[in-house]
Amino acid sequence: MAESKPLYVPDASVIIKWALQLEDGSEKAISLAEDFIGGKIGLMIPGHCYFEILNIINLKKPQLSRQFFSQLLNMNILEQSLTLEIAHLAGDIMRKLPGMSFYDAAYHALALANDGLFITADKKYYQKAGKLGGIKFLADYE
Repeated sequence: MAESKPLYVPDASVIIKWALQLEDGSEKAISLAEDFIGGKIGLMIPGHCYFEILNIINLKKPQLSRQFFSQLLNMNILEQSLTLEIAHLAGDIMRKLPGMSFYDAAYHALALANDGLFITADKKYYQKAGKLGGIKFLADYE
């Protein structure tokens, strides 16, 4: 039986560090990308992830936008459309974590629904959501 590789659901805060390599934690984010490219792990993102990434890249480093998005698409990261199951799970997460957005909860829900780990550089979300499981803080990635 083939061994399955760990599945990670990185949020925009992690993927953006691949482009803006001077930010805190970029070395861990790049390790995650390299592990994916090397076939050690799987990556999955929700459909809205590219919108978040391109919004931030276009605000911070618009000159990188086209090339970075092209590179992301060429990585062939598995993209999951919103399903009823994920929407309900994200809503449940929001009710358990008042003040959290559906956008953030959707990453976490996607990971939980696929027996993966949501990986984030958003310390505030991580500290609140850690008790729900299925989450890893980027700084702890090895």
